[in-house]
Amino acid sequence: PVSDTEAPDIKLFMEDTTFQNNDLVSANSLLIVHLTDENGINLSKSQVGHHTTFTMDNGEPVSLNDYFQYDLDSYQKGKILFPLQGIPPGEHTLTVKTWDVYNNVSEEEITFRVALDQDVFISEASVYPNPIKDNASFTFRHNLSGNDITVTLKIINRSGQVTYTKEIIYYDANSVIDDISWDGRNNSGQKLSEGIYIYNISIRSNDSGGSNSFFGKLMTVY
Repeated sequence: PVSDTEAPDIKLFMEDTTFQNNDLVSANSLLIVHLTDENGINLSKSQVGHHTTFTMDNGEPVSLNDYFQYDLDSYQKGKILFPLQGIPPGEHTLTVKTWDVYNNVSEEEITFRVALDQDVFISEASVYPNPIKDNASFTFRHNLSGNDITVTLKIINRSGQVTYTKEIIYYDANSVIDDISWDGRNNSGQKLSEGIYIYNISIRSNDSGGSNSFFGKLMTVY
């Protein structure tokens, strides 16, 4: 039998892969986990205590097994994208723990901060149509009606990389924003391949600087 004593490699990010340890993130954020192991990650649900989990601060472990996807044509590398909602203001520590198929265990820890002035709210966010074939429209409601705001749309692939960014400034904004569109292309104008992506809508008050984000899932088909 093959002898394997090497534990899995873990890389952690928040919101996208540009994250640096102790960065400021939104109260609604996205945990991105890159896992690599020579013989594969243990995804068995029958082995109690051997799930891939994350723990925030002193909270209970949360299983990430159902969110793991191997990279295309690979049994050694995979990704996890897990939405985190309503993170309290302040500094936080997040730890991910995983096992490989030979039961070698790894842990990786990051710290991040959530601003105290989370006075901006996004609700009823949606994209239509979904799945997307040619063009999509994004709609959401916010609590900064009558203010000058900056809205940013980001499309994030399964690796956590931002493939498309669009920024719009609204003066004396309406409470519902429904005119943001996307044609399924990246920043270079190339059509993205079919698959599942994460969209991130963020809103920032141009007066107070307060901001917040929403993360959702969409699919492209051709």
